[in-house]
Order: sequence, then C-alpha cells, then structure tokens
Amino acid sequence: NELAAKQAALELSEEEATNLQNLILILAEQQAALEAQKKDLLELIALNTIELDSMREQLQKVAVMQVDIFEKVKRSIDEALGPGQVTIGDNGNLMITEGILFDQGKSDLKQSSYALIEKLAKAFEEVLKDSGENIEAIMIEGHASSEGDFDVNQKLSTDRANAVLLELFKWNSKLGTKQYARYFGAVGYSNSRLLVDDIKYPHKAAQNRRIEFSIVVREENVGQIIQEYLD
Repeated sequence: NELAAKQAALELSEEEATNLQNLILILAEQQAALEAQKKDLLELIALNTIELDSMREQLQKVAVMQVDIFEKVKRSIDEALGPGQVTIGDNGNLMITEGILFDQGKSDLKQSSYALIEKLAKAFEEVLKDSGENIEAIMIEGHASSEGDFDVNQKLSTDRANAVLLELFKWNSKLGTKQYARYFGAVGYSNSRLLVDDIKYPHKAAQNRRIEFSIVVREENVGQIIQEYLD
C-alpha cells in the first residue's frame, strides 16, 4: 500500500513537473510575442514622432510665414529707401507711422510717401507670386490715437486705409487685376487697437497713429496639413 501510494505520488509529481514545464514554455512564447510587439510599438512610436515633427515643421512654416514675408519686404524697402520707413510690430504686422504717409488729421497721402508706396506695390506683387497659394488676404489697417472723437477717428482711419490701397493699385496696375485684387482689403479701427496707452502717456500718441499691413493665412492649408497626417 505504501509503495502504491508513493508510486501514485511520484506520478502526480511527474505530471505537475510536465505541467510546469509546459507553463514555462507558454510563458516563454508569450514573452517572445510581447518582445516582438514591443519592438513593433517602438518602431511605430518612432515613425509617429517623425511624422509629428514633420507636421509641426509645416505648421511652424505657416505660423511664421507672415513675419518671413514682411522681413523680405522690409529688407527690400530698407535697401531702396533707407531704414526707418517701415517696421515690424510685435504682432508680426508691417507698420508705417502716420507722419511718413499723412499729415495729422488728413487722409490724403503726402507726395513724399509715393516712393514708399511704389516699392510696397512691387513687393506685394512678388509676395503673391511666391506665396499666393498660402494667403487668404492682405489687409491694410488704419489706426488712430485716442485724441478726438471715436467716430471721427473711425472715418479717418478707414479713409487712410482706403487711400493706401488705391495708391498701391495706382502704382502697380497688376494689383488691381482680377488675379491680385481679390487678396486686398482695407479696414479702419479708429483707436480700438492701441499700441500704447496714450491717455496715460499722451506724448506717445503718435505711435498709435499708423497704417498696418497684415496677412491672413488660408485656414484650409492648416487643415490640409493635419488631415494629411491623419490619413
């Protein structure tokens, strides 16, 4: 009976050992499969990182396009007319102070500003030739200081923006054609977008009286970049 019992216990131990060995083999296979999945996952993460970096780079190019364009415009004007005619603001817009273009309170362009307008007209033609597919609009913005009545300043800033737009078309007739005219718009903001608090610092009021050029980037270009990544 003892021998039979020990024989049964031995057979049970051998069965358990076999089961344990099989379990070890199964675990080893699972570990190998997990290692393979880990490798595939790391490769996928690396690929996605490359694609994300590419998309980020493309979006960054779109984001800084306005500044890049205006930097080129500014350089060409600085070379032709000397520095100080135009500046680039913190918002990336190209800015011209009132005194260069207009007498205070007037919306008729000074004759002395014609050379600058002519250079701008040529520069914007080149801009649209090179980057027109990425541009929705080039807006000419009139801005005023807090001095005077808001409604009067609204009309003045709007008239000034329109005066600059029409003068651009005058100096470069191509901008007034169907091919290019659709890009341009003019708007007046009166004193609703001040650069400095000219009530607190009245001696800085001249900084607020200005013309700005801004570029509106095509939103579908941004959407296309993201969609291409998702696809």
